Amino acid sequence: MKDRTTAMLLCFFLGSIGIHKFYLGKKNDGIIYLVFCWTYIPAIVAFFEFFGFCFMSDREFNSKFNNGHSSEIESASSYWLSRITSIVKEFFSQTEVKVRSNVIKNKLDINNCSTNDLVYIAGLLPNHAENIALIRTEGYQFLGLEDLTDLADIPEDYCRKIEPLIAFTYYEKFANFDATNWQRALLPREA
Repeated sequence: MKDRTTAMLLCFFLGSIGIHKFYLGKKNDGIIYLVFCWTYIPAIVAFFEFFGFCFMSDREFNSKFNNGHSSEIESASSYWLSRITSIVKEFFSQTEVKVRSNVIKNKLDINNCSTNDLVYIAGLLPNHAENIALIRTEGYQFLGLEDLTDLADIPEDYCRKIEPLIAFTYYEKFANFDATNWQRALLPREA
């Protein structure tokens, strides 16, 4: 069974001499590539074939080169492609937070900023920003990230992601107030 990822890599690195054609069982095409490799025409054709493999689905590849049979390799290449995609998404979301933190001079005070600031500057979802605003209208002040997770239902990993953008200012009217908030005491705790 031939693998699309292997074919892509062979095409990219050794396509000018037709190694990917030999791998795919097209020996005559491979020989032509090898004979004419000095003209650089096979390298140009292999470059476009590489993009063809990139945009080809596993199903198309299997129907063309594996007589329509799928393989375990298909799931392995799909697995690695999904892993790489998730890593790239995570990198760009972290980069976005870093760029936003460089754009704003001061951190957003989570206890005093508007819902628009929470949505457009901190990047919170509108329903999370509305939860924060609703809790603040009840007189509650957020003291840390775990308050956002417990009371505003914001996922913990997302809170950690926006941490460089926000600050928790502690106001004087609560100076004598215990660090454990009254609403936190009402939350059911898991055993």
